[in-house]
Amino acid sequence: MEWNCTSPPPFYNFERAPVVGDPYDFHDIEWQESDERYVTIQPERKLAPESDPSKSPAPASHKH
Repeated sequence: MEWNCTSPPPFYNFERAPVVGDPYDFHDIEWQESDERYVTIQPERKLAPESDPSKSPAPASHKH
């Protein structure tokens, strides 16, 4: 196996910080009896209602 990295190596591990959570947070998994394993519950997602920008009120002018 060969390694390929910059020289000198960067001072950071990731370009963007990875998204992590609490390792003891089990609110989004449940036991599935048919497969005899835990599965991730997908949250129900609701879409925001579509709005017509032409019907939006004009922003009020702000004076000091």
